[in-house]
Amino acid sequence: MLELKNIVKDYVTGDLVTHALKGLNVTFRKNEFVSILGPSGCGKTTLLNIIGGLDRYTSGDLIIKGKSTKDFTDRDWDTYRNHSVGFVFQSYNLISHLTILGNVELALTISGVSRKERTARAQKALEKVGLGEVSKKLPNQLSGGQMQRVAIARALVNDPEILLADEPTGALDSETSVQIMELLKEVAKNRLVIMVTHNPELAKRYSSRIISMKDGQMVNDTKPFQQNEEDKEKDTYDIPTKKAKMSLATAFALSAKNLISKFKRTALVVVAGSIGIIGISAVLAVSYGVKSYIRNMQDDMLSGNPVEISESSLDLSAMMSASSDMAKLNGLAGSVEDGKVNIQYMVEYLAKQQNNLSTYAVKNEITEDYVDYIHNLPKENYSAMKEEYGIDPKLNIYTGVDFSDPIGKVDQVSLTQVEAMYTSIINETSFAQFSSMIKMFTTTFKAMPNNTDYIEKQYDILNEGGHIATEENEMMIVVSKDTTLTDIFLGQIGYLTQDEFVSIIDKFTDEENHGNDELSPKDFDYETLLNKKFIYYPNNSVYEKRTLTTIPGTQTHFPFAYKGQLENGTSLDNPTEIKITAILRAKENVSYGCLETGFIISPAFQQKMLNDAKDSEIVASLNEQKEAYESLSDTEKASYKYIVPYYYEYCYKDDEKKTGDGSAVSVVNVDTGGTGMFGNILSSMFGDNYSVPNQFETAIRKTAGNSLTNDISIYPLSFDDKDLVTDYLDKWNNKDLSIEINKVDSDGNQITKVIKGENREDINYQDNLEVVISLINTMIEIVTIALICFTSLSLVVSTVMIGIITYVSVIERVKEIGIIRSLGGRKIDVSNLFNVETFLIGTSSGAFGLAVTYLLCLIINIIINNFANVGTLMMLPWNYALIVLGISILLTLISGLIPASAAAHKDPVIALRSND
Repeated sequence: MLELKNIVKDYVTGDLVTHALKGLNVTFRKNEFVSILGPSGCGKTTLLNIIGGLDRYTSGDLIIKGKSTKDFTDRDWDTYRNHSVGFVFQSYNLISHLTILGNVELALTISGVSRKERTARAQKALEKVGLGEVSKKLPNQLSGGQMQRVAIARALVNDPEILLADEPTGALDSETSVQIMELLKEVAKNRLVIMVTHNPELAKRYSSRIISMKDGQMVNDTKPFQQNEEDKEKDTYDIPTKKAKMSLATAFALSAKNLISKFKRTALVVVAGSIGIIGISAVLAVSYGVKSYIRNMQDDMLSGNPVEISESSLDLSAMMSASSDMAKLNGLAGSVEDGKVNIQYMVEYLAKQQNNLSTYAVKNEITEDYVDYIHNLPKENYSAMKEEYGIDPKLNIYTGVDFSDPIGKVDQVSLTQVEAMYTSIINETSFAQFSSMIKMFTTTFKAMPNNTDYIEKQYDILNEGGHIATEENEMMIVVSKDTTLTDIFLGQIGYLTQDEFVSIIDKFTDEENHGNDELSPKDFDYETLLNKKFIYYPNNSVYEKRTLTTIPGTQTHFPFAYKGQLENGTSLDNPTEIKITAILRAKENVSYGCLETGFIISPAFQQKMLNDAKDSEIVASLNEQKEAYESLSDTEKASYKYIVPYYYEYCYKDDEKKTGDGSAVSVVNVDTGGTGMFGNILSSMFGDNYSVPNQFETAIRKTAGNSLTNDISIYPLSFDDKDLVTDYLDKWNNKDLSIEINKVDSDGNQITKVIKGENREDINYQDNLEVVISLINTMIEIVTIALICFTSLSLVVSTVMIGIITYVSVIERVKEIGIIRSLGGRKIDVSNLFNVETFLIGTSSGAFGLAVTYLLCLIINIIINNFANVGTLMMLPWNYALIVLGISILLTLISGLIPASAAAHKDPVIALRSND
């Protein structure tokens, strides 16, 4: 039983109040066919909307099966419409992009019926109205009568107790109208049917009760409800516990079908929305690709840039931070005034830089305890370790050299003397100022790391049968990546004759001669390089002790003579022939190897030189003189000079005999703090006393007289392991920690030594790779952020555009909103409908943008690798892609919040009339 008590409905527009219903009282039976007649504007449709829960009464009460609706919430009204009421409209109100079956299923979907069940029930409802064979068609493929039958099937599919028909035959011809009325009459046998119509003939013919209205009031009722019928009709209305709601799957289906139905517009929106995504994704791809390239090279770069601990070195990070001061120089002159020229205080700047020079130099006192501590470094954190002692093997290694006439070929000349000869040759050219820098450009002999497997992983052995040098009479040649050795290097070690080297010099410095092409070799075969004879002599064989000589006015001593050149057919004591076991070249995938080009001596060879020098006379003499120097007064120290001379003769050209002298420790003019390009810098960094104390130390080390390493290189396994290595090294400088050192003594016993913090001097290590990588990564991040900010503008624009398009979609789908609400859909269901639409647009835009980005990555990487084989420099990882996709979805969802909210709050009654 449905009862309306004193129902009043007013519409307020500003100060104007329109009375649609004026205290209407009427009661409907459970089973009857009621027709409501009356002129337009008398309140018929308003009454129908109030009964159906689409509209709210101003006052009075609507009682459903004895239950008042005064306290109904929006959710209760939604459930009531979905479970108890079915609507049939004059304009059919079918959703155009859904099939006939989909339209009928919609009410069941909102009810939460399973897919299988709702499909079966919807099909059955269509069969009842005679449309079982057209279920797959769209509404625009049906006639008006067929569409109204679909509307009736949709209204009945949920088996409602009340069917409300608003002029169901108003848009149909007479014949079709009769068919629809017959159908409604059949439906009214077991439920209440209330029909609003303007056709009194159809009402009289099919209705069991006719109510006439005028000006918002009921003026006639052909079969009013009687009081004695109350007990018979009495029933109880319980609000269903299963609330009506539209599932997200339905919202997805409706939105997807709507977008597909407007495919061209949707495609343009997706492309427009993807522009910002492409920009951001491309920037991230480049940033990640470059960082990945750097990360991939880091382990490789670790080989060429190990963690180093040296007695003296330059602090790269300090120099880089100080370099920014130059930028401040322009601001020192002050403000500019017309008619005046300011002074730029360069002297002030240089004075500051002079003071800063001392901060660039790193001085470490490497002790035996510290070396033992380094040896305790966990082996799982590094691949190899290299220890150097400042030895100059060129002093002790001899080879044959072909001099110019009249000297000719000499079987045994020390490499130090060969180097000095070629330095003198360059000194005769326009490059004389660079002659002292030859040794800086060509490091002839270097030690090798203590792990042969580590070397074999990075280097190919070019000569057949070659092997890594391990014995005390073995060394290797390392060539560059393009299999070259410099002409200066080849000259230094005797592979070039004097005439060949002079020809090379003349070719670039003598405008008249331009060198002799026949004397300029282009290459050497492996056999020539491997078969050259090198002989090593210990110190006692190389240095001949002499009687002490003092030159008046100075304290220059000549205790030894250096035998730099031997007569053909003669030899020194205790010779050892050095074998070249291999020619090494870095593998194709190695950009930074652990070895430098030149000669690499085996650890055993290095140890042999240390052992031989331990008891040598020259080392003993140097140590004695060092101690004697340290006992002098400051005045005496200021005038003290020391040099170990040797004499040699060779013919340069035109039979002109040259005689020169050089230092056995190969330090040129370092006694005065250095001259030339680097002299003043050395003096500033190390002080005026750099000359003698450091020269003594250099001399002792070059003659292999100090068995305590002065340079340690650690090659971590990876960049992460490098952090563990540096953490380990930092512990030494932590004065709060006591450090345990485990070592084996000379008797083979394991001992543990504890060193407290106050007994340790700080040791600074060089991790230049970290400085460079950090700088590069910082620059990449800054550029990335700047580009993302720039490209984000297009993303904001596309977001606003999508919000506008979503609002347009709301306007286009107003009737659909009304239909969903009439079927019991909630406000949030309507909101979800458009949120899902923006979600789909955001997902499509993001996916399309990412697809384009990945395509760009492929194309750009191919182009770049055609010019430089650097691998993948543009790469977007999946987690970045997901983040970008998430941003795209989030922004589109945000852009659709306002339109979705506006859609949810639309009046369903007005929405249903939108196309009327």
